Amino acid sequence: MAYTSKGILGEFQGSIRNMVIYQLNGKTVIRSKPSGRSGPDSEKMKAVKSKFSRVMNVVKAVKPFIEEGFRDVSGGRYVFQRALSENLARYDASATPETLDWLALSIGERAGAQEVSLTIDGKTGHVSWGSPEEGKPASPDDQVLLLAINTTTLDTTGLVQKAKRKDRQVKIKLPPVKEGETLRVYVAFRDLEGTIVGYSLNNISGSQTAD
Repeated sequence: MAYTSKGILGEFQGSIRNMVIYQLNGKTVIRSKPSGRSGPDSEKMKAVKSKFSRVMNVVKAVKPFIEEGFRDVSGGRYVFQRALSENLARYDASATPETLDWLALSIGERAGAQEVSLTIDGKTGHVSWGSPEEGKPASPDDQVLLLAINTTTLDTTGLVQKAKRKDRQVKIKLPPVKEGETLRVYVAFRDLEGTIVGYSLNNISGSQTAD
């Protein structure tokens, strides 16, 4: 519906059939309403929606880690959006997107670790690691960020642990896993003091999986 407060030639606002009327900078603007989609989605559109939904659900599930892991690369702004964009691109590039081999929980230039490994004892995971990656900044006091995820249900456990790089190992409670489901455990190393000071890619390592 349209209305005016100044007579038939006054300042109309509202809608008439397929037209929208509004005021902009003192002028009356008339535009047509956008036409709605008709018919079912194409197979290509279905694939795009499916991809976006999958990546969005995964990134939401790991949001607490993402907020720490993408903080520096995004300069603290639009952190979730930056993580979503990165992981959409990685999903597209993956040869096996049905797995989570494309998932990045952090991006940075701090040293990760060599020989990251995982052993499982019931509901507990034991993650261990070796020396820092060569040629990158690292400290024995780097904080360990850890997360386990069920790749089917997207249940997660972990995140920030009290462990430090120099500990060389840490335990993590694992989410429930049924037959046919799989777990992935991610680890990253962070300079907590540097994070407090400001944003820098040297504050955090890229996330790694423990195999």
